[in-house]
Amino acid sequence: MITIQEVVENEDNSVVEQAISEETDDYSFEAPHVSMFALYGKGPNNSTQIMRILGRHKRKRLHILIDIGSTHNFLDTKVAKAMGRTLSPINPLLVEAAGSDINCSAIYRQFEWELQGVIFKTDLYIIPLGATKMVLGVQWMLTLGDITWNLNKLKMKFQVSGKVLELNGL
Repeated sequence: MITIQEVVENEDNSVVEQAISEETDDYSFEAPHVSMFALYGKGPNNSTQIMRILGRHKRKRLHILIDIGSTHNFLDTKVAKAMGRTLSPINPLLVEAAGSDINCSAIYRQFEWELQGVIFKTDLYIIPLGATKMVLGVQWMLTLGDITWNLNKLKMKFQVSGKVLELNGL
């Protein structure tokens, strides 16, 4: 389930925010796209589209790529298989990837991971990523609300569960 804040204009021209909860299997707000940065594990030296961070999954370090250029969240096929959990099949879909398409037929539902003591649960599409293990795209960023992001300094700040998190890129 995704919760998104939406700004709505009423008939009297007043503006209000309302929360929208959406239950969906394919997050069909856009065709899935994974950026070339996510596939190759790095962008150009001055890339302002990606930020690498370090999280944890079951006490193991997890290198995560936060990527503005990727629409959805992804986990590498080999990493998903190594975790030993049964993946949920989905209707096959094509993920646009750097000029070609990648078939995706599984999702890791409610993957649990930790950042600075805060637990997140995120659905991850399973595709071969190559150099990257996990990608958090716009799909995840939409759940955060207001984000302050200095891409030049690789710092990202947002509030979750009443706690302010400030992430520093690697």
